[in-house]
Amino acid sequence: MEWKNTKLILDEFGKQFIDAYRAGLDKKNANASKGLYNSLNFEVKIGKQSINLDILLNDYWKYLEYGCKGTETSYPDAYYPAHFPPTKAIEEWIKIKPVIPEQRNGKLPTQKQLAYLISRSIYRKGIEPRFIFRDSVDDVWEQLKDALNEAIEKDVENNIKEINYLIF
Repeated sequence: MEWKNTKLILDEFGKQFIDAYRAGLDKKNANASKGLYNSLNFEVKIGKQSINLDILLNDYWKYLEYGCKGTETSYPDAYYPAHFPPTKAIEEWIKIKPVIPEQRNGKLPTQKQLAYLISRSIYRKGIEPRFIFRDSVDDVWEQLKDALNEAIEKDVENNIKEINYLIF
């Protein structure tokens, strides 16, 4: 069976989703390293009994999306438990952002110390959920849901015609 109309719409959905997600990253000021932005991709997979649209992106998207609870304070909608983010990733973020440290006792912290302090702050205070993925899906879905229904209908009709032709 062929699903070319459905695939075309899912390809369009994937492209529009990526555009919406990237715009959301920029809008919510969550794009310092461009790592998540640049990792975005999608793939339409057509199997014997399924059609999938897979969104591909760096694993840390879920922490940005759903947030993390803190040990001392927390965001009410945060999902993930409190944890120390990897300091290596924070160090890279510091280089890109850049973060200007404050002096303490007349000394500036090293980059490694600063990364630890930021990681500890995240552990204590948590990360606010941003819901960029959810909002992007909602926006694009509203634009394309009718077109997707029509594409599926056309493909089903074409596949039934093809099956009838092969049988008779």
